[in-house]
Amino acid sequence: MEAETGHLIRSIEESREEMERQLVLNGSDFSKPWKSSDVVFLVEEQRFYVHRWVLAKWSPVFETMFTSNFSERGKTEIRLPWKRSDEFKEILLMVYSNAERPVTVDNCFTLLKLADEYQMELVTHRCEDFLVTVCGSICAGQMSIQRIFPLLTTERFKNEKEQALALLILAQEYKMEKLIAACLHETRELSLKELKQDYVELCDLVDPQIYCRILERIIERMEDRFWVF
Repeated sequence: MEAETGHLIRSIEESREEMERQLVLNGSDFSKPWKSSDVVFLVEEQRFYVHRWVLAKWSPVFETMFTSNFSERGKTEIRLPWKRSDEFKEILLMVYSNAERPVTVDNCFTLLKLADEYQMELVTHRCEDFLVTVCGSICAGQMSIQRIFPLLTTERFKNEKEQALALLILAQEYKMEKLIAACLHETRELSLKELKQDYVELCDLVDPQIYCRILERIIERMEDRFWVF
């Protein structure tokens, strides 16, 4: 009996996951009720019909919203003020695709921002993996960091070393250790003069422990060159 029950539960979960994937593959805009959707989010006057169990599975913030004594618990329509409808749709598409939707230069910042707010760790990891892949291009000056983080001003990050520090600060803010490691590999090319004089404003934003790790990488680089010669 327990084996049959377990098989039934797995079948239900597999059906739900397939439903999630098919939603994204079909390009749903969540604008109409579908397959037992049980809650509506109102964002910029646009309605998104979704499932409580899906959002609760992905986000402890939504789980708390739906299960604790918040006013939203019993509501069938919930307004999300100060949110953009296109950004909310993007996070829904990622969630309903089981994080199979690609992270790109166009949606990374939106996904990262909302994933951090709603504590969606898997989405944050997907964004981190993407940023690690483009870290080399950003730090080499082949890609502007503003393409991914449009709120940053290009005037402040005029060269690749400034971009490397800016990306490191963002990695630190979102606690992305793999990206921090990738940025540290790039910042090892900095000189002590650059740290203390040229880029002092950016360095002031770096966590002291991470700053020490930058210094360690610079010293390692200098030692490597010393032994070569």
